[in-house]
Amino acid sequence: MAKFKMTRSLQKLPYCSFKKLAPEKDKPIQTSSRSLFILPQFIGYTFLVHQGKTFTRFKVTSEMVGTKLGEYSFTRKPNIYKKKKKNGTKS
Repeated sequence: MAKFKMTRSLQKLPYCSFKKLAPEKDKPIQTSSRSLFILPQFIGYTFLVHQGKTFTRFKVTSEMVGTKLGEYSFTRKPNIYKKKKKNGTKS
């Protein structure tokens, strides 16, 4: 019986299966692939990234290059605690 060792890459190549870009940058590109890396060719394009229920719209800038699309489309609602109101204070 031979043991197989599964090797994992420390430096993975950027995942980009998005072959078709719209010829006009104003038309938004709708995708559900949150693991897609933002490449320099995407600067100026508008993306609609699936959030689980709706789509989040954002425009790619030069600071976003090298990150993933899912980092800009949050899937969870932030938890906000409400402050208690003060009632009947005596002076």
